[in-house]
Amino acid sequence: LVERQGVLPAGRIVYLMRQVCDALNEAHGQGLVHRDLKPANIYCAYRGGQFDVAKVLDFGLANPLSDAKDSGLTQEGAITGSPLFMSPE
Repeated sequence: LVERQGVLPAGRIVYLMRQVCDALNEAHGQGLVHRDLKPANIYCAYRGGQFDVAKVLDFGLANPLSDAKDSGLTQEGAITGSPLFMSPE
């Protein structure tokens, strides 16, 4: 979107990011943690005659909250996700 249209106005970014946060909140409500959130996994769509419908994609690394400690998917010292978009801790 930015490559096609350039710098976006702050209000438009806030509008899109609220939708992303709502999507992640819904996933958390279903017991899932995305674990690989990055710009490439956020799609800005045109749907139902409405522009700027944000969609969170690629739940391939999602981890159930209930199994977070017992799943063995993430172990201490293991890196899961896209390193350039991960928080330092």
